[in-house]
Amino acid sequence: MGPLRAATDVERGRWVLDALGRFGTFDGIVPPVFEAAVRILHPAGLGADERFRWRAVAEREGTVLHPLAQWGDLVADHSDVYSPPRTGELPLDELAAIAGVLALSTATPDDCLAAFWEGFGLVASAPYLELPGRDCLLFALDVRALTDTRWARDSGFADASGLTVQTPMALWPEDRAWYLASEIDFDSTVVGGSRELVDALLALAAEGTIEALPLPAEVDLTSTGDRVNGRAR
Repeated sequence: MGPLRAATDVERGRWVLDALGRFGTFDGIVPPVFEAAVRILHPAGLGADERFRWRAVAEREGTVLHPLAQWGDLVADHSDVYSPPRTGELPLDELAAIAGVLALSTATPDDCLAAFWEGFGLVASAPYLELPGRDCLLFALDVRALTDTRWARDSGFADASGLTVQTPMALWPEDRAWYLASEIDFDSTVVGGSRELVDALLALAAEGTIEALPLPAEVDLTSTGDRVNGRAR
């Protein structure tokens, strides 16, 4: 199973279940126990292979990129021009960079848990963790293993072609210093943690490695949550 192994104690995820709010809300995705949170935008496409950032789309379309922006509102009436961001999945190279930051932001980088949604059908057997509205399989890992993109293939989370890849739906360390969530229906990933962690991830964005925005205290990432571009249309 490569660098991932089936978790031996599903109760280690109990704190997540106890902390999460109602399914369909932001608190139902990331436990509302962290000092700060950041939204990492999954890249879109322009043509077959080109990666395209949301900010570039907003500049082309005359819309506004802001922390609660929704893809459908950002592209206005030109949704057919772009390949939309993948939902529930970070590109492996971006996850690798993020994992490097996460590893430095916990005292237990070698003792982390990752929950994978069972619906993709790529994963081997592991204990079930029932997150709100999502049945997941729970694996143990050293988060530093994710800094090598080969982890997915070696662990059975990518097919031989590399076209089908599954990344964690949820990821957290034993010391609960942070929590990463890639909700399967969302085209962005959210990380909750310390202010220092959020700043470090925003520094990655400033370098162009990822695209990320700090989240406000009140968050609505549903399809109707864009009160800027949505209202304008």
